[in-house]
Amino acid sequence: MLNRPQQIAKQKGYLLISAAVLIIAFGFLAATVAKIVISDTTPAIHQIESTRAFYLAESKMEDAKYDLAHNDLTCEAPGVATWSTSEAFEDGHFKFKCTNYQTTLENPPTKTLSVSYQMGDTALSINDSTDLAPIGQVILEESESNVEIISYKSISTDNTICQAHTCNGGSTNCQQPCLLALKPGSYGTKKNNHPLNSNVTQGQYVIESQGAIPNFANPRGKRKILAAVNLVSSGGVGVGWAVGNQAEITRKINDRWLPIDSSGLSTNKSLYGISMVGNIGWVVGAKSGGHGFIGKWTGSEWTVDPGIFTNNSPNQTLRDIDCVNENDCWAVGNNGTIIRYQNNTWSNVSSPTNKTLHSISCVDANNCWAIGNKQGNSPIIVYWNGNSWTKQQVSTKLKKNFKGISCVNANNCWAVGNGGSIIRYQNGTWINWSNYSPTSKNLNGVSCSDATHCRAVGKSKTFISWSGGVSWVTDSVDIAGADAIPNKEFYDVACTIHNDCYAVGDNNAGYFNLAYWHSDDNKWKIYLPKSVSNVSYNALNSPTESGEGVVGSIDEIGWKEVFETPQP
Repeated sequence: MLNRPQQIAKQKGYLLISAAVLIIAFGFLAATVAKIVISDTTPAIHQIESTRAFYLAESKMEDAKYDLAHNDLTCEAPGVATWSTSEAFEDGHFKFKCTNYQTTLENPPTKTLSVSYQMGDTALSINDSTDLAPIGQVILEESESNVEIISYKSISTDNTICQAHTCNGGSTNCQQPCLLALKPGSYGTKKNNHPLNSNVTQGQYVIESQGAIPNFANPRGKRKILAAVNLVSSGGVGVGWAVGNQAEITRKINDRWLPIDSSGLSTNKSLYGISMVGNIGWVVGAKSGGHGFIGKWTGSEWTVDPGIFTNNSPNQTLRDIDCVNENDCWAVGNNGTIIRYQNNTWSNVSSPTNKTLHSISCVDANNCWAIGNKQGNSPIIVYWNGNSWTKQQVSTKLKKNFKGISCVNANNCWAVGNGGSIIRYQNGTWINWSNYSPTSKNLNGVSCSDATHCRAVGKSKTFISWSGGVSWVTDSVDIAGADAIPNKEFYDVACTIHNDCYAVGDNNAGYFNLAYWHSDDNKWKIYLPKSVSNVSYNALNSPTESGEGVVGSIDEIGWKEVFETPQP
């Protein structure tokens, strides 16, 4: 039998063995826990790095959109566009690529519908999907009067997927390749049926952007996104709408002018003025139904403005409209008519004249000018000071009718009229500038993009400009070839910046008469391809907002993300 000291010694031995076993057990447990923690932490770290890479890609995407809107981004054709050089930003890198999916005269349409399309079809079968954007829109063109933009979210070359959809009003299975997840009638184009072999063209940009942490060679996180975008006139930015006889309306989307569905206006009367601001706009025109016509763009379609007047609506043709913002617009017309839009209501406003007012220009809520036919020794000029309309006169005798006015600020306006007449407003005075006009032809429209750049147009393909200094000069125009300017009268001009201008006028041998200033050649040319409608166009929207070099507003029509698994 063990004595007391021996028992104690034996117990200590057991305790040491138990302690060793426990230490080993805890060691294994700690190693296991550490492995689990490390295993669980690695995906979390990758997720964090991936999220940071996504924000890098998104930042570069927004930067590229800004450059595109400012005409400062080179977008190449499909198959040619390449990724930019990787740029370092903080502890990551990003890069981008811009592809221009535009059908041009140099790149004519080769794609057609392989199965007829009818309204309600859920897929669109085409003969070839090569070089089509992965997401975006196509333009279906059967004829000048049947043009529609249809947006799509994906392309399939799997015949099983395509045949799961029906085309031609449900009578035929769709064939591959096909476009899926369709949105017809985009941008206000008219929804319609389109027969077999209708041309399928494209007009859009796709910007792709990638971000990586810390770099693309050895990324812990990497993301790629792409956006299909259009360059349009929106929010008062850019020239992009024109209106004309028979209630015709056309819109510029990227480099194409396309006919817009105006059936919602319920009129075939002539439209004489248009103003776009925010995501809405108005057109005005010949009197109809006992009052001057007013139509409204809701952001997706044209409709008859409710025309709610707080007093009797004027039974007069409206000649022009200009909006300060979405809730403050002015329209002018025959017999000195002046009406104002505020709080969703149009109201008659007291006018100091009964002469026809042809044009109006507002720089803010307290400074608007309208100009029109002669009255006495001066063209009628009326001014809104924030409280009332009052008459103004030219400093010297000038018995001419005036048709166009453009103001860039409260102290700088130009107006043009018959016989090549030009007047200028400075320091509270209208000055006769006609001696510095290079033409005796009637001038109908003027647009000033800033305080030192203006252009005016008129009868017999008259184009003149002013770039500071004293005299106006005659602009060069193309006189030969397919893009020669026809000897027609031009009624309006609008400029976003001094070298981004358009002009409209009398129909040109059955085609839309639209001229544009070609900055590379420094001359006016006719817009090609000839299309749209066989009517005269009377007015363009004048941009209400501008920035240095801004030529349009970016409209995103599709977005897609490609998640790339990070390296372990």
